[in-house]
Amino acid sequence: MVQNTFNYLNPKTHLVKEAVRKQIPALARRIDADLVVMGNTAKSILNQKDCFLLAVKPLGLKTSVILDD
Repeated sequence: MVQNTFNYLNPKTHLVKEAVRKQIPALARRIDADLVVMGNTAKSILNQKDCFLLAVKPLGLKTSVILDD
């Protein structure tokens, strides 16, 4: 069942190496992304994206992000 779901979703991986604060939102718009999954630079692009963002926090990372209710 997991493989069927993976095949249905057909996720793509893109690796941006330079100027990520500008490149990630631009890439997401260019490929019409539904979801961007990222780690430590997620906070810096929160207000620049036009799609959903899933931020994955590494173990032990302390963050200053506060969730609004």
